[in-house]
Amino acid sequence: MKENKIKKVSIFGAGYVGCALAGTISNKYEVDLYDIDIERINLLKANISPIKDELFQKTLKSNKKNIFPKINRKITLKDCDLCILCLPTNYQDHKKGFDTSILEKEIKRIKNLNNKIPILIKSTVPVGFTDLQNKKFQSSNILFSPEFLREGMALEDNLNPSRIIIGGSKKHRKNLIKFLCSLSKNNPPLIEMESSEAELVKLFSNSYLAMRVAFFNELDSFSFEKGLEMKRIIEGISSDPRIGNYYNNPSFGFGGYCLPKDLKQLSSQLNSDSSYLIKSIDKSNQARFEFISKKIIDLKPSSVGIYRLQMKSASDNFKEAAVIEILKKILKTKIKVYIYEPLIKDKSYMDIEIKNNYEDFIKSCDIVIANRTDDKLKKSDVKIFTRDIFGEN
Repeated sequence: MKENKIKKVSIFGAGYVGCALAGTISNKYEVDLYDIDIERINLLKANISPIKDELFQKTLKSNKKNIFPKINRKITLKDCDLCILCLPTNYQDHKKGFDTSILEKEIKRIKNLNNKIPILIKSTVPVGFTDLQNKKFQSSNILFSPEFLREGMALEDNLNPSRIIIGGSKKHRKNLIKFLCSLSKNNPPLIEMESSEAELVKLFSNSYLAMRVAFFNELDSFSFEKGLEMKRIIEGISSDPRIGNYYNNPSFGFGGYCLPKDLKQLSSQLNSDSSYLIKSIDKSNQARFEFISKKIIDLKPSSVGIYRLQMKSASDNFKEAAVIEILKKILKTKIKVYIYEPLIKDKSYMDIEIKNNYEDFIKSCDIVIANRTDDKLKKSDVKIFTRDIFGEN
């Protein structure tokens, strides 16, 4: 790949990361967006976003001449100047590590088709993964660049990144730098490093965010027990510029797709004799689930309503949401549970009745449990259990 001669980019994976990158890159370059999920590809062909991201939906329509959804791998890689991999690497508890099999298979297929195409990994991987792949294929053109995106704001975060980090051989890093920097609007800091260092940045960054959530949740648990005013306490602590007034709104615990799995992966790779802090974060989060559940159960309601399962207002993901952990514990009691979640079209979820008629839902519940509140809920005449102090995600 010649410097600044990129004309066509192929992205593998039409999830949050892949779509956000396609939206960003399509402002200046042609993009083939490949996925084996035919439903996602058909949505893209119809100019409908497969992810919940309003900005990407707008960009998809305005840049449709530069975004080409594909289900054929060979056609996707034809005349490709750069291949970006945004494939799932789920954590597997029995293996105590990420499942990188999908990623590895695609790297092998790409290398067999054209060994000269540079590969940029955006999937979160174990430390040392990129070096291992380069060694396996006797190459140096496989690089790693972590992404730092929020659900619902993925494209916005790609257009205005906090930083750009690229890890890999100096030769190939140099070839990609101007390309990556040309995509952003805000001239972010660029940090070059080895691929293993970049992989570690990703894992430690998400682990720090998980730690911060756990910190303020432990503070909230203590204050709640003592009957203290949490908002004033947080404001007093966060006014110290070294701590900062951000990411400090208590919740039921951290969940979602990224934080738990990245924390587990990092914990599994750290030396147990010298790494106590990181390994304690998940324990703190589990304790928070227990604390919140007990407080709800101790109220002895005959029925509770779960108001929204989604992680946050801009998200369409609730599979790993913290409120699900609370829900599981309540289900072990005799308390009747209902769910209000417009994203679910079925009549039940986890064998729990879905009530998406809001008024019917409210009337059915002694208490409504909400990890995050909104104006609609606050205006209702119902008892609410939440630890949402600031009304922010």
